[in-house]
Amino acid sequence: MNNTRYVRCIKSDNYEIDLTIGQVYKSLPLTDSEKGTGVIRVID
Repeated sequence: MNNTRYVRCIKSDNYEIDLTIGQVYKSLPLTDSEKGTGVIRVID
């Protein structure tokens, strides 16, 4: 079973230089300390 997830950028308030709105990024699993923070990790 493949657990790879992809996400599309829809908002880039603090990361305008790094992220492109509309771009699809591969997401990374969150660490326990990151869960519940409202952020995700992506590979650009």
